[in-house]
Amino acid sequence: MAAKLIFVSALLVAFAAVAFVYFEPIPREKYPGLVRKVHSELLRSARYVGSFFCRSKVTAKGVFTAEELARYDGSGESLGLYLAVLGRVYDVSKGAEHYRPGGGYSQFAGRDASRAYITGEFTEEGLTDDLNGLTDENLLSFSQWVDFYEKDYTLVGKLSGRYYTNDGEPTDELRAVWAAIERAKEKEYLAHEKSKIFPPCNSEWAPQKGTSVWCSKSSGGVERSWAGVPRQYFERDAGSVRCVCVRTTGPPSNHPVGASHKNRGDLDDPHLKEYPGCPPTSDTCKVPDSQ
Repeated sequence: MAAKLIFVSALLVAFAAVAFVYFEPIPREKYPGLVRKVHSELLRSARYVGSFFCRSKVTAKGVFTAEELARYDGSGESLGLYLAVLGRVYDVSKGAEHYRPGGGYSQFAGRDASRAYITGEFTEEGLTDDLNGLTDENLLSFSQWVDFYEKDYTLVGKLSGRYYTNDGEPTDELRAVWAAIERAKEKEYLAHEKSKIFPPCNSEWAPQKGTSVWCSKSSGGVERSWAGVPRQYFERDAGSVRCVCVRTTGPPSNHPVGASHKNRGDLDDPHLKEYPGCPPTSDTCKVPDSQ
């Protein structure tokens, strides 16, 4: 209903302006400024009317085409200040100082440039909604941007194209992106849980001593009741090695409750290796220069 009222009002304004300027006996040369202003308003009304008819024929209510969204870039003749993130369109007018022309985020207005939130590439090629090829870390960072817009700005519609159909239904590509984000979150959760079992070591480098690693009850930012001893942990999937602190007493972390054990904590985990030349029970080790 509101859209219809605005549409009718725009038509009435246009007709009134035409009647006033072109049918009243007012010499144009006497009021050139008035004529120019009315002409400008006529063009603005025409753009809105065109947008109204275009949307009703091409997409469902609340669904924007890329051309329609481009009319909301905050420039002088724009219809507002919108942007899209992962195909969801938000009204960012309350943050106009950031998104209007000249603002730090003006490149995002009037389009879906989801990828640029991560890459920082503001070329025409970089201002794209294509998220293919992003790493798990990239996707986790991007999901924080999605949460930010969902929380801080008003959702006004969806963008037809890569992530939503003309009817506003999610596409397979949108489902694939969300599935990838969920996988990345699961990996992050598992890594966090693993850090509780194998917390990172403290480390320092000195010109005369080289690199040393050691364990404490808060090393790696993980508070716990034990300090542990330094070991090399081999990440088979990533092909990397990192220093972790290993619990030396009690049952292994993956040991069934109540089952017998050797009271060696997690020292026998197959991913672990001692540092060369470092006593097995020492809480401090010198890292060889080759590592």
